[in-house]
Amino acid sequence: MFRLKKVELARAGKTLHHHKRAEREKIRELLNDQQKEYVNFELCEKHPDSNVPDIDITMFSSTIKPISRGGEGTVFLLDLPGRLLKINEELVTVAAKKFEFSPRNNSAETVADVERRGHAEIVALHKLRHRNIVQMLGRGTLHGEKCLLLEFCPGSLDAVLKNIRDHKEFLPPTFLVPWIMDIALGLRYVHGKGRCHGDIKPANILLAHDKNTTFVAKLADFGLSQAPLLRDGSVSCHRGTARYMTPEQHNGERIDPMGVQRCDVWAYGIVIWEMITCLEPFAGVEDQIISSIIGAKNEYSHPALPSQSNLEQIINLLRRCWSSKSIDRQSFYEISSERLTSVSVDIQNAFPSKESWYEECRQWVEAESARTYRQPTIQ
Repeated sequence: MFRLKKVELARAGKTLHHHKRAEREKIRELLNDQQKEYVNFELCEKHPDSNVPDIDITMFSSTIKPISRGGEGTVFLLDLPGRLLKINEELVTVAAKKFEFSPRNNSAETVADVERRGHAEIVALHKLRHRNIVQMLGRGTLHGEKCLLLEFCPGSLDAVLKNIRDHKEFLPPTFLVPWIMDIALGLRYVHGKGRCHGDIKPANILLAHDKNTTFVAKLADFGLSQAPLLRDGSVSCHRGTARYMTPEQHNGERIDPMGVQRCDVWAYGIVIWEMITCLEPFAGVEDQIISSIIGAKNEYSHPALPSQSNLEQIINLLRRCWSSKSIDRQSFYEISSERLTSVSVDIQNAFPSKESWYEECRQWVEAESARTYRQPTIQ
């Protein structure tokens, strides 16, 4: 039976927050040795909207542990003294994200593009403070290279779905319902600040321990974030992850400021579908034809929905999320305050047992499995 591995995650979190005594002592020694040299508050004064310190973490590199490496750079885990981060704790485990150019990036991308994304994420996180957004704790420097110091989250939605997929099971409603609400509330806040995320997908949704609930979902990776409402006219927005992008993005259309935010709504619908089916969107479809399939603006532009379902409220929500006319997509204010309340009641009433829920999920999987995606014929 699928479990989220609560014990394993809890054990991992405890281990990460309680390093060996020798490591703690080493950090104390470093702090006592000209602490002011490691903290540059002058930079914070130049950016009054941030109110976060700039810390040279090179002196604490003995505690650094690499945890992931991707096209955008490397993420390290390390313990820092809480007082350097203005947090009332002896040691705080943080994730240090170092932006760097890698050959694994898209061949058309440049070093300047990576730097631009890093700057965009810093600017976005300066202004965004919410329970459902990974918090920026500070800026750091590691061996002369800039990095972002972030709240550490021990899990990700992407990892959870892969684990379930490997065990051929489904995500229980007890996790599905609160997490889709968490994501919606985070995006409602982001959009309310006149911004968009720009790359909503399971890999950018992290899971953190919460004092009131087992895990809370948080939005991460704001490297493609924009402030569309601050711009006049339309914008070109052909950026993001192809399988989560809208038809208008794939077609290279000019998008008005509100339309940029509605791209997040489309991607949110894809993520909900993925959480129900535990399938990857457009699995097996070659990358080079994804753009033409989604850009065709027909029933194949998004994953299949079952013809019969007890999840009527969710299906209605997804149909609105995936409207080919972006203006018809609901806002996250409407989704979080109206739609998801009905969804929660819908699930509680329709699925009294694990077996009934699994049967529903299998119907969704079968609907997608019956599809054959082909490159649209040019008329």
